[in-house]
Amino acid sequence: MRFRIKLTVNNAQQTALLPINYTYELSAAIYRIFEHGNTEFSAFLHQKGYLDSYKQFKLFTFSKFYFPDFKIENDRIHVRSREISFEISFYPLEAIEPFIQGIFSNQRLSIGDKKTQLDFTVSGIEKLPEPKFEQTMRYKTLSPVNVSFQPANKPHALYLAPTDSRYEELLINNLKNKYIAYQKYKPELPNLPTDFVSNLQIEKDVKSKLITLKVGTPAETQIKAFEFTFALTAPVALQRMGYYAGFGEKNAMGFGCCACL
Repeated sequence: MRFRIKLTVNNAQQTALLPINYTYELSAAIYRIFEHGNTEFSAFLHQKGYLDSYKQFKLFTFSKFYFPDFKIENDRIHVRSREISFEISFYPLEAIEPFIQGIFSNQRLSIGDKKTQLDFTVSGIEKLPEPKFEQTMRYKTLSPVNVSFQPANKPHALYLAPTDSRYEELLINNLKNKYIAYQKYKPELPNLPTDFVSNLQIEKDVKSKLITLKVGTPAETQIKAFEFTFALTAPVALQRMGYYAGFGEKNAMGFGCCACL
């Protein structure tokens, strides 16, 4: 299920400043809301998730903030609109709607760093209708997609651009692994066909984004990801997985949330 969370900015106009790198802080705020609303669900996501071999998937994602009016000022986003929003989605968890409505309603949260904090109140929660999923779908990124490749005998993974020849296979395998992991949780789900045809077409507007997580801490990390529009041919089950759980990696950190076109 996917929801649009509407927020009212409580700061005075001159102090409505948000760090450009706010992804990790928004993720942490979402987890705090989960923990406050349902400790069991929060612990499941943090400690276990959905497992496939040695991989762990949280199967939820969220978008960047949507600001109707803003201005970039050095390393800050000056938010000049009183109302902003973001989207959050879960695969598939049809029964999650009352939980989300309950834990997000009227919540107050602050996101920022030691320099500036942006304070919000949740002013609305809208359940978004499910798209009509088909074997070929078009998407645009609402948060950048991260796909990596781990070379043998190398300590660090390579962050791949959508134009890399390995990108499509890794993106599809990631969706397959997520489906298989959830199938262990819900064994009644049908198996994926073994001989399906897939195709990824990158359409336009490919933009590289370097996202810094845990800024100013010993655990500071930079993630390279990409924003773009694309067409994907794959089984409907994988289209649905990508839309709700996110495309690529690190979805629960705010990567790979996409909208249907």
